[in-house]
Amino acid sequence: MVSIDVRGKICPYPVVVALEHLKKLSSGETLEIFTDEPLATRSVPEEAKRLGYDVSVEGVDNGWKIIIKKRGE
Repeated sequence: MVSIDVRGKICPYPVVVALEHLKKLSSGETLEIFTDEPLATRSVPEEAKRLGYDVSVEGVDNGWKIIIKKRGE
């Protein structure tokens, strides 16, 4: 699992960082993104789903955790 923390960063930074990391994921691997940017809880999942990843969003202290999993091939 890969974890990145983009708390304190505004959009589009969380989306750009997420897309960079998604390119490096192996099949079945998971990316966790910690953010406090409300717009990122919508824009990051939308982009990931568009690219075929499984996505969930959970509330955590000081923001949200976006969990993105690359589907098996």
